[in-house]
Amino acid sequence: KGNKNIGVIFKKWSDFDGGITVNSNGANNRVVQFGSQMRPSIFKVKLEGNESIGLLFDSSDSNVFEVGGTDSGYTGTNQGLVELSSIDAKNNTLVLINDGKVNIGNQNSILKISGGEKNTAIFTKASGDILNNKAKIYITDSNKSTGIYAKQSGTVNNSGNLDISGKAVNGIVADAAIIN
Repeated sequence: KGNKNIGVIFKKWSDFDGGITVNSNGANNRVVQFGSQMRPSIFKVKLEGNESIGLLFDSSDSNVFEVGGTDSGYTGTNQGLVELSSIDAKNNTLVLINDGKVNIGNQNSILKISGGEKNTAIFTKASGDILNNKAKIYITDSNKSTGIYAKQSGTVNNSGNLDISGKAVNGIVADAAIIN
């Protein structure tokens, strides 16, 4: 709760989709054995204040942020996931991409805006960087909110469903950007 908060900031690239082999140095200082591979990450952020951000990407690294996805080499049962929500708020952004290549790769991921006004599920202004989105975007009973806003960004590939309702709500806005 509160205003002008940020859930998670990514200033440098990180690997989120699991599958990396976990190495041990042989020291007997482990408390819990996690198996031989890193698990895919799960991001759940609930924004209840105003002017807040769920996930902020600001990295010029050439690697792709694989949030909500699962590496093809991962042998476990856990799947990566993104669940972000904004409830009765103003001017929130669930995913803000200032810089960086982002892939929200799980079709079970959810970006949800309920009520409020002038909120955005995904806002990208990462010039020349690609965004791939498979997450479902829900906007219900909101005023002047937007599903995806691409402003002078790289190509945006969206295969996630958009289910929107409210007053003056936009599904996708391309402002000097390509959206597929």
